[in-house]
Amino acid sequence: MNLANALATSYQLYFITDVLRVAHPEQVLLLLTMVYLGWTLVSVYVCGVLSDRLGRRRAFVACGAIGQALGCAVVAIAPGMGTALAATSLFGVGVGAYLAVDQAIITAVLPAAENRARDLGIMNIGLFGPQTLGPLLAGLVIGALGGYQVLFALAGVTSLVSGLLIYRVSSVR
Repeated sequence: MNLANALATSYQLYFITDVLRVAHPEQVLLLLTMVYLGWTLVSVYVCGVLSDRLGRRRAFVACGAIGQALGCAVVAIAPGMGTALAATSLFGVGVGAYLAVDQAIITAVLPAAENRARDLGIMNIGLFGPQTLGPLLAGLVIGALGGYQVLFALAGVTSLVSGLLIYRVSSVR
């Protein structure tokens, strides 16, 4: 999920400038960032409450992955200002659903109390590694493999794969 999010969001200003070609791309970026943040906050809260009440975690990761993938599909198929707003909303809802349960899943599957610091350190590699490598990979995809549509398609597929992989974690419902 973190890699898909990094792929989908790290080159937004360039996407706005190169594809949407609006007069003030930095203002559009600010708007999209605020929309993303707003939907993420709403989704984190709602999904966190629902996850605790239902005692379920994996479904929220899967739904978040689908939401993020739908956002990628929308903007890859029909890039425009309206679709960018819709896609950003879907990104925010998807990431929020994921973030609502991410830490709960991680702490539930830690194998031994004496190794928690090490295990959480490894988890942080999974969090920050994709955020570091995502922009590099995105730049390569945009420059050498077909541009923004390919980038958003790759981000969508990456998101869907992450949603499927959560079901390999059998100790969490």
